[in-house]
Amino acid sequence: MKIAWSLRSFHAIFTPIRYAARAAQVKRMLYGPFGQESLLYFHQLYNDGGIMRSLIVYFLLFNIIILSSQEINDITLIKEKMVAPTIYEEARINYNNGNEYLQKDDLINAEKCFLKAIEIDPQFIDAFDHLGLVYRRQNRYLEAEAIYRKSIELNPKNSVPYINLSVLLKIQNRFEEARQTYLKVIEFEPDNPEPYYGIGWLYFHTRMYKESIAYLNTAIEKYISIESIYVYDAFHLLGYSYYYLNEWEQSLKCLTIAKEYYKDDKSIEKIIKELSSKIE
Repeated sequence: MKIAWSLRSFHAIFTPIRYAARAAQVKRMLYGPFGQESLLYFHQLYNDGGIMRSLIVYFLLFNIIILSSQEINDITLIKEKMVAPTIYEEARINYNNGNEYLQKDDLINAEKCFLKAIEIDPQFIDAFDHLGLVYRRQNRYLEAEAIYRKSIELNPKNSVPYINLSVLLKIQNRFEEARQTYLKVIEFEPDNPEPYYGIGWLYFHTRMYKESIAYLNTAIEKYISIESIYVYDAFHLLGYSYYYLNEWEQSLKCLTIAKEYYKDDKSIEKIIKELSSKIE
């Protein structure tokens, strides 16, 4: 059975059009119903990594929404404190240039910029994380791993490099190492849904469906608490976990929820029809 791409799959095929379509959602996160806590919430989403982090970087760098003067002031503050957290202006410029090259899939120039940013500021954690992504896309796994571990060394309580490292280990089928890395995130950041989803994914792909279900349900609770669109990924995988355990009703329920996001996915439509017939 073919399982549809997750939201995370789109991180590998970044295009301005796709991310511009999500810009309004990011703006709602900033200026929606979160009041004085909106910037802190935004910071949490940024630190989650993955597609939301890239979307936020793109949104901040290119200002693809028409902003009020107050919003511009807030965005400027966020740029200074989060998108390029370094006191060195030249490092910031190289980092931002590297992001632009990364969005264009110009990995050679992106690497040069991130390396220059790190040369100027050896403590520039975000530059390390983005350089690791460049190496990962180039299949330079040993170099990517070294970069992520260096980032962890610089800040052992930053979840981003741990999660990036876990993804890298999964790519290499180093599943137990990936699981242990996710568990470290849970130790110091227990409300972050990503490690629970990651472990759920690992158990699913090793056919340990009962274990997968436990972690995916926890991930769903935590995604819902921060209103993250990643919750659809978790429902998607959870639905297939129940499917392989022949728990048809639970599978149908989860995949029906996932279908709200994967509207054009024919494979989910097919399995939902199959499940509906089984239940009848």
